[in-house]
Amino acid sequence: MKKSIAFILVLLMLLSLIACNKDVSDTQNTENDIQEDNNVSSEESSVQVSVKYRNLECSTYIINGTYPIMTFSEEYQEKYPEIWKEISDLNEIWCNTVETYLSEFALYKEGFVENKVPRREIIAWFTRFDDALITLEISDSGEEFRHTIINYDTKTQHKLSLEDVFFDKSALTERFTSAIQKAYPELIGTIEEYNAMNNTEYEDIYEYILKETNYNWYISSFGLWIEFAAGEIAPQRDDVIQVSFAPGLIKEKYRYDDSDSDFLTTFYECKDEEKQEFAIKELQKLADTVLLSNPSWDYYVADGQHAARNHISLRKISEVWPDENNIDIWADAHGFTIASQQYEDDSYIYYPVKYADNNPYYYYSELRIYSKAEKKIVYAYNLEDLCNGPNLMSGITSDTKQYLKYCKIIDNILYMAICLNGYSAEEPMSNYLVAEDLDTNEILFKTEPLTVNSRNFVIIGDTIICGYGFTDETDWIYLLDRYTGARIDSIPVDSMVEQFGEKDGVLYVITYNMLYEFKIIK
Repeated sequence: MKKSIAFILVLLMLLSLIACNKDVSDTQNTENDIQEDNNVSSEESSVQVSVKYRNLECSTYIINGTYPIMTFSEEYQEKYPEIWKEISDLNEIWCNTVETYLSEFALYKEGFVENKVPRREIIAWFTRFDDALITLEISDSGEEFRHTIINYDTKTQHKLSLEDVFFDKSALTERFTSAIQKAYPELIGTIEEYNAMNNTEYEDIYEYILKETNYNWYISSFGLWIEFAAGEIAPQRDDVIQVSFAPGLIKEKYRYDDSDSDFLTTFYECKDEEKQEFAIKELQKLADTVLLSNPSWDYYVADGQHAARNHISLRKISEVWPDENNIDIWADAHGFTIASQQYEDDSYIYYPVKYADNNPYYYYSELRIYSKAEKKIVYAYNLEDLCNGPNLMSGITSDTKQYLKYCKIIDNILYMAICLNGYSAEEPMSNYLVAEDLDTNEILFKTEPLTVNSRNFVIIGDTIICGYGFTDETDWIYLLDRYTGARIDSIPVDSMVEQFGEKDGVLYVITYNMLYEFKIIK
């Protein structure tokens, strides 16, 4: 299913911090410019919403970029405070994204990051703005072109789903099927097959589309148009699929008549700014890359490491089937988000990098860690030997490719999950949790094999909680000592652990087909 725009924007914000340092005063000036643009109303009293484009050029590396700055009048800032807050946040994200991209391209030219094209352009515009509906479109020409449409209810200022605008949702599946069959008769079988293989939470893919707010759609005088990205509902399709519905299926208050609104011609303006030189003052070279060795394919603990005396235990509170729950909503309701390999915490941004070009995109064997306090990359690791050998004791290499799945720094120790995407029979010596001393680069411990392949792990006090399992294998939650990696407890679960979340003394566990809650007992 399509990733939500919220996730995309968070990812853009993450990438915006991993870049070459610009001169601090330049950065502050840019932030001040954005703040001033956000706060100043348009000079023309009739103009309520304006967008101007800042065009940046870096003559040193022959690169350029463009990003929008949207402005609401004071009247509209007061009238639409929630929408204005989102627009203000987007202004900063767009600025950071383009400026960071230019800096990262400079790093590419110096041989530090993967290939990038010499231009980044983000444009944004309103295609509708009236008393019922506000439609914002965003186009981003990054490495992969992205087109995003966001629809807001003008009264509530909330994002709308398709379910909100159809007045009659009965027989929606038949209407979708009919519309697609009419426009793309060759795709019906492909879409039905894709639906059967990938959808578990809803009866059909169209029910999911109806409820989500992250699909691209807009309402014109001709009806409602839905835009599916390449591969979104038909994996073999490499271009955009558009489906339309007649105006009569739309709730009357959201229907659109071109003659009903003069906003886009009277109260809205768009203009370009002069080009500005973007000076990269000093390239942020990476910290010296450290090659971490693989001490053993068996359990290993360094001399001088001693287990803690106090560990937590878990008591199960509840378990529910997730087919009636949206997992993203369930996670959000309990205060955590779905884990990813690239993420940030309060102190660091963890940025895994693909080491070998012939590996799948998520097979990370290199790691960079960016310090928020120091505003630079402070640790850089080559993990190829740690993941795949040879190990120091026997010189044996892994039979399959293992990679960094998740990592976290606690008390100057870097904890890493080194995992295999496959059955343990393919490589029994796989799926370890490893701890490394950040000061000495010494491996402090490496757990027993087949200990972790969950998306993340959590550390509570002196206890690490992780999960391991796979199809036709026993599925476990493991509690480990934080200093030796030794197993303290093993809790069987119904299916493979996907992720953990912890809040207010409760451990939340997402597995392949069950949602668990455990009381954390200290």
